[in-house]
Amino acid sequence: MAIKVILTGGGTGGHAYPVIAVAQAIREYDPQAEFLWIGSRDGHEREVAAQADIAFKSIPTGKLRRYFSAKTIVDLIKIPFGILRAYFILSQFNPDVVFSKGGFVSYPTVFAAWLKDIPIVTHESDAIPGLATRRVANKATLIATSFPIVPQELPRGKTVYSGQPIRLELLNGNAERARQRFGLSNDRPVLAVFGGSQGAAAINQAIVQILPDLLPHFQVVHQVGPKNVAEMQQYAEKYKERGYRALGFFEDEMADLYALADVIVSRAGSQIHEYAALGKLVILIPLPDSGSNHQVMNAFTFQKQGAASMLEQANLTPELLRAEIMQLLRDESLRQSMPTAIKKFFTPNAAKKIAYWVMRAGRV
Repeated sequence: MAIKVILTGGGTGGHAYPVIAVAQAIREYDPQAEFLWIGSRDGHEREVAAQADIAFKSIPTGKLRRYFSAKTIVDLIKIPFGILRAYFILSQFNPDVVFSKGGFVSYPTVFAAWLKDIPIVTHESDAIPGLATRRVANKATLIATSFPIVPQELPRGKTVYSGQPIRLELLNGNAERARQRFGLSNDRPVLAVFGGSQGAAAINQAIVQILPDLLPHFQVVHQVGPKNVAEMQQYAEKYKERGYRALGFFEDEMADLYALADVIVSRAGSQIHEYAALGKLVILIPLPDSGSNHQVMNAFTFQKQGAASMLEQANLTPELLRAEIMQLLRDESLRQSMPTAIKKFFTPNAAKKIAYWVMRAGRV
């Protein structure tokens, strides 16, 4: 009989896309597997699920915070309603197992699954576990991690190192197709700038200030965030003929853009494992107020192993960013050593490992 799996997680692309990688791997084990994704009403996961042809149901979700905010009161009210809604959905779908990617979106579903005694496999992408992962750690059957360091906040008896699940299509991009899609030439290398699915104002402003210095050496493809497109349009028009492209969010073209990019400037969320899989030259500018300071720790872990350059946002200036980018262009020894070092953070069979554990938990 086909296994029935609840998928949960989202809010951002970083929490949503690895779920697809695991679902793809589960389908390799069981082509008849049934999936239902439980996520937030407005998160990126609804669209991701639709693209993967996975049924989706939304629940109220509230963000778990370590500090007081006016939004905290509203979110605390949402969480129990989310748990009740998730409990009802679980009762209808009757799954064998729940796979959670972590994050506040997943918490109500995991809690409801625990109440119903449904096995739970969860995955943590960051070097430091998020608050949601720590809250559900004792309820989970198994916790898989992307980093080999197992923090003391997680139960050692059921925490295993898996690596980060990566969508297979990201590894098979076509650089020439990206070059044609973005209207770029062959005369200069390509700098790709990613601020996460929401964009990053600090990175955006630093980049546009140094475009006159960068464009003689690079063509620049810049993910500015959907909310920042109008603001950045003036620069897109001004520098279009010199090889600058600014778009809100990349999705279908991401694999091809990865293949084309020579240097990447990025936040330090779970997407850093995609850069590792592809052996990219990377400058990481971690989000300074991320939960548990996990982006800073992610970037520091990569930097410590020579796998990436790191600039903290508090120290970010256009001049410093320009110097880091030009160093990666000109320092041949660094161009050789960094891709080798960053590839060590990639575990090729991570999705299959997690899928196997999900299948095993669901068959008990």
